[in-house]
Amino acid sequence: MGDAMRYFYYSLIAMLFYGVAPLFAKAGLHGMSPIQAMAIRSLIVCVALYAGILLSGQGWVLMGLKAKGTLFITLEALSAGLIAHLAYFAALKAGQASRVVPIIAAFPLVAFLGAVWFFSEKVTAARVAGALCIVVGVWLIRS
Repeated sequence: MGDAMRYFYYSLIAMLFYGVAPLFAKAGLHGMSPIQAMAIRSLIVCVALYAGILLSGQGWVLMGLKAKGTLFITLEALSAGLIAHLAYFAALKAGQASRVVPIIAAFPLVAFLGAVWFFSEKVTAARVAGALCIVVGVWLIRS
């Protein structure tokens, strides 16, 4: 499989698992707080990731990472892995999954605007139309 299509297949896998994860979360949040759910989730992910790194022989490679890259991954972890997920669990506990998930799934709009602003990524009519569809979709879902 060439790089031209690899991103697409990985995106489909991510979409599938991002789609089923809220169903597990909504079912699991009964009887626990969002922060308890986040702690369990983080522990499971941490153990699985470290096991994968150690089994692949990449454990020592972590020591040689560049500070700038590590800083940005740390900011990403705090943004998406902590703050967004705590808000996600709180929203899911309080609301209907069929409403919460599409609103949260509008995050590509923020990423699109940020990529244009910070990385000077190209703005096309198709991308603007896609962004507008996200906005309309969120508006329709919230009612």
